[in-house]
Amino acid sequence: MALPENDTALIEKHFEGLLTKEEEIMLNEKKQLTPGFAEEMELQKTMITAIRLADKTLLKEELKKEAQKIVLPIANQKKVKWYGIAATLVLLVVSIFVLLPSQNSLFNAYYVPFPESPVTRSENNDKGNYTLAMQQYSIGNYEQALV
Repeated sequence: MALPENDTALIEKHFEGLLTKEEEIMLNEKKQLTPGFAEEMELQKTMITAIRLADKTLLKEELKKEAQKIVLPIANQKKVKWYGIAATLVLLVVSIFVLLPSQNSLFNAYYVPFPESPVTRSENNDKGNYTLAMQQYSIGNYEQALV
C-alpha cells in the first residue's frame, strides 16, 4: 500500500522518537481509522531494522579491516623487539668473552716466582745440590731446580 508522503514522514518520526503530542495523537487515529496503515508501519519497522542491521554488518567488516591494518604492524613490532633483545644478549655474551682476560693471562700478569732465600737445615757444609738448585731457580729453570 502506498502511503502519502506526510504519512511516511510521520511514521519515520515515530521510529526516530521525534513525534510531538499532536503528531502522536494523529498517528494513533490513522492506525485505527485507515485500513492497512498499521501493516505499513510494521513493514517500515522491519525495513528500518534490516537496514540498521546491514549497516552494522558493513561497519563491523570495515572495523575488522582497519583492525588488521593496525594489529599486523604491532605483531611485526613485537617480533622486531624480540630479535633486538636476542641480539643484545648475544653481543653481551660475546663482549664478555672478548673483553675479559682469560685465566692464564691473569695468572701470568700476577705470578711472581717466590724470591730465593738461603735455607739451612743443619750445620752440614755440603751445599752442593742446594746451591745448584738455587742457581737453576734464580735463572728461571724451575724444572732443573726441582730435580
